[in-house]
Amino acid sequence: MKSQLEENNALKEKWDNLLKEKQTTAQTLENELKSIKDSYYKLVLENAKKDEELAELSRKHIEHTEHQETINKELQEKQELIISLEQKLGVLEQQNEETKLKLTGDLKARKESKEEMKRQTNLISQLESQVHELTFCCADSILQSPVQHFSTFSQALIHICKLIPLSSLNF
Repeated sequence: MKSQLEENNALKEKWDNLLKEKQTTAQTLENELKSIKDSYYKLVLENAKKDEELAELSRKHIEHTEHQETINKELQEKQELIISLEQKLGVLEQQNEETKLKLTGDLKARKESKEEMKRQTNLISQLESQVHELTFCCADSILQSPVQHFSTFSQALIHICKLIPLSSLNF
């Protein structure tokens, strides 16, 4: 019995040692599990923060994309406006050039017309002077001898009319 008791004590001691070893192993595993859980929760927390950062960056990206699209549309509109204004400017420049040419032509025609009128006025003045001289010269002669000078006066008027080119008279 003593040997059985010793054997039992040895077995008990062995079982106690095994139990302590298992408890130590369990405690170690439990500590490792806690450490892993803590690491997992930290990772989950970091992942949540990263998700928030990603969501914020995505939101900002969407805002920037929308802003870029708005800027592109405005740029497109302004480019179209510039093209339209350049076309209008081209038309206006062409109209301006045409108007300038027309006005230059009108001015030249008016100058020529003015010069022609001046020339005609001078010619008329000369003719009036000649007619006046002839009238006074011939008036005395006609009074003295009407029949003889009538043909001379008529010849003088015909001579004056020949001096005036028909193209210069505007009726």
